Amino acid sequence: MAVDIMLEQLLVNFTGLVINGNQVDLIVREVTLNKIEITSSTFGNVNLSLLTKLLNQGIKLGIPVFNTILQKKPITFPTEFAGLFELDDIKLKYFDGYLEAGTTPKFIPPTEESMW
Repeated sequence: MAVDIMLEQLLVNFTGLVINGNQVDLIVREVTLNKIEITSSTFGNVNLSLLTKLLNQGIKLGIPVFNTILQKKPITFPTEFAGLFELDDIKLKYFDGYLEAGTTPKFIPPTEESMW
């Protein structure tokens, strides 16, 4: 290992949540990093200023690529749970640092075959 780097509090800001039926599409708007620390290096001092610029540029260039990947892999919520009820009307809300997720369950009545 040439350099061991610790990145603390890498935060990803998903400001775009698009709900299409039972699928949620995420859009990354911003990535922030609180602290960079070099814990060991086998080839001398590492220029933290240059490393920070490199990471920032990589994040800036990586966000569109990451969003393209996310668009190809939406999060799909199940529409049926354990054969007992269906999920409908998925809602996501963000307020004051909290994410609220909600849905409307529609119970599936038992069939004659499932009773025996």
